Amino acid sequence: MHGVLFVLIAVTVKMFYADSTWKLCGWTFLAMILSAICAGSNFVTALQGILCLGSALVLMLVYKRKAGFYCILPLIIYSIGFYISISAPGNEIRGSHFQGYGAIESILYSFVSAFKNFWELTGFRFFVVLALFLLMYN
Repeated sequence: MHGVLFVLIAVTVKMFYADSTWKLCGWTFLAMILSAICAGSNFVTALQGILCLGSALVLMLVYKRKAGFYCILPLIIYSIGFYISISAPGNEIRGSHFQGYGAIESILYSFVSAFKNFWELTGFRFFVVLALFLLMYN
């Protein structure tokens, strides 16, 4: 599912740079299909996908791209699918066998844990590689 998410991100980038309305409609349709597929994947991939789509929508609106309005449709489909995936009855049954939080609480606490453990997971090498990528940007 992570590979499908990468394709969705690539399609979203193509939407950002689409030069005609027909191409934008085609990329939007493909993004809607990929959003429906990714929304039902594992929680990590689904959460990353909704964050990427939301970020892409914000960037498109900030840069006043026409694609921003088209990006709303895949984001709505993704949000509905993500909600259905999280609220599925099987999650409650599976969660009853384990101690801990429910799906929503787990996702919220994952953000807290990510901020607490940021420097343990991303070291100096991460920022060196990021700087090298920035140098390649025209």
